[in-house]
Amino acid sequence: MESIICLPLLLLLSLGVAQFAHIWYCRAIVRYASFSAARALLTAPAGEENERAAARSAAETVCAPIAFGDPAAGEDFPLPGIIPPLTGSDAIPGSGAVREGNVLQIELASPDPWHRCVDVKMKVPLLIPFAGGVMGRLINQWDDGEYDGTNSNSGKIARITLREQSFILKPFASSWNTP
Repeated sequence: MESIICLPLLLLLSLGVAQFAHIWYCRAIVRYASFSAARALLTAPAGEENERAAARSAAETVCAPIAFGDPAAGEDFPLPGIIPPLTGSDAIPGSGAVREGNVLQIELASPDPWHRCVDVKMKVPLLIPFAGGVMGRLINQWDDGEYDGTNSNSGKIARITLREQSFILKPFASSWNTP
């Protein structure tokens, strides 16, 4: 009788720890994606369209391993370190989901000519069974709109939105006048 009472609680606790660790890992990835997008702005050619394309490309590349979508929906990212890409077997399954507009969103801002700001929002999947739904609902109580559980009944994965901002200072070059 004790096992019947304690086993579900222990299972939920252990799955909850695994889901929390997964969310923490994804948060670090989204933070690095924000930094990478801001850094890409420094090397992008002048122009808002070029800067947006460079920032988006950098963020997509970093966030590809944590994306989870239909593998047949789009072209997946190749595994890092394999140059040139081999066949379809060297791709990260489902990583093409970051190219969808609703999974990864990037906003750029330039408060002044020397500063760049990048805001990255990514809908991260809650992959751990049962614990993901429970944690998503708890997160939704704290911050309305962060949990997307509407798709969980239709066989799709529930997601939470992680948001990170990075500010970067644009470097400058100076020349010394020599006599």
